[in-house]
This record gives sequence, C-alpha cells and structure tokens, in this order.
Amino acid sequence: DFQLVVIVAGTARVQGETGEVALAAGTVGCFRPGRREHFHFAATRRTHHTWCAVRPDAVPAALAAALAAAPATQPLSERLAALLELGLG
Repeated sequence: DFQLVVIVAGTARVQGETGEVALAAGTVGCFRPGRREHFHFAATRRTHHTWCAVRPDAVPAALAAALAAAPATQPLSERLAALLELGLG
C-alpha cells in the first residue's frame, strides 16, 4: 500500500529496503507499496503517530507517479494537519 505516516509527537526511525528515514514530530513519511519497513519509536518518551494507507489499485496513475517521486519525508502541511484534526478530533 501507499502509506502516509504522520508523527504527531515524539520521534521514529523507519528502516526499509532503501535505507533509514528519521521522522520527528510534525513530519510525514511517504512509503511506497511492495516494500517492507520496520518502525522504531522513541524509547525514552511517548510517540503519537497516525497513518493513512491506500491500495495501489485505488490510486490514479498520475498520483502514483507523483508519490513515487515524492521525498521520503516532508513537513506536515496545514491542509493535512486540518484533515487529521477532523478525523482524530
């Protein structure tokens, strides 16, 4: 699945086939289908995270191409933060 993983508080390290990605509070990790990742959350403090997973066959080709080219991490946008607030609030 395509996955967007948001770190709300705390930190995480994600080890995958292409290396390691560090996620801090306020960042989003973009993970692609067909890969295996291992998530390691902060050992000394609580980490709050949330995610959204979408089957590849539900993603239009243009969006799949954009996700494939997207950086592994990026700052949480105001729009996605607002959507999360609606869903988590």
